[in-house]
Amino acid sequence: MLMNLFYTNTQAECFYLVIASVSTVLFMLKLVFMAFFDFDSDVDVDAADDSFTFFSIQSILAFLMGFGWVGLAGLKEWTLSPTLTAAAAMAAGGGVMFLSVWLMFQVKKLDHTPKVDLNLAMGKSCSTYTRFAPNGSGQIRLELNGKVSIFNAINATAEPINSFETVKVVLVKDDTLYVGEENEGETIT
Repeated sequence: MLMNLFYTNTQAECFYLVIASVSTVLFMLKLVFMAFFDFDSDVDVDAADDSFTFFSIQSILAFLMGFGWVGLAGLKEWTLSPTLTAAAAMAAGGGVMFLSVWLMFQVKKLDHTPKVDLNLAMGKSCSTYTRFAPNGSGQIRLELNGKVSIFNAINATAEPINSFETVKVVLVKDDTLYVGEENEGETIT
């Protein structure tokens, strides 16, 4: 069936059909690999930047898909001239490419972890998540900005603190939380 398309079409229709078919298959394969195998083959021009690039494999394949399918439709279904078909194919390819890039930017936003102002933790009660040795480090469970999170902290006392005890953040220094006993009244500097 697919081979009949190659024999009955003009050279221009075959050109658009090959571009559309190959890019669609490659695009779908890339999506499958990304979804099921955690594989992303896009290479950024600037290696230090982790952001999604405009000219990625995915966006180029999206352009070629839009270009190919609209080009084929322009010649075969809409009976446009070759010039109008090429213009429509370029516009559709660009539109699909921009849509693909925009969607990937939106997906990247979902992966964003906002920076928390740890100074808001000062004086708050929390529970220890792990055991703290005297003046040692561990983790606490603390609610900040309506969200409960686990934070690394340091025991500000010379006594051990067991897991799941209620403590208080007594100092925030250099983005480090220091905790002490809940009933402790002393100020640590």
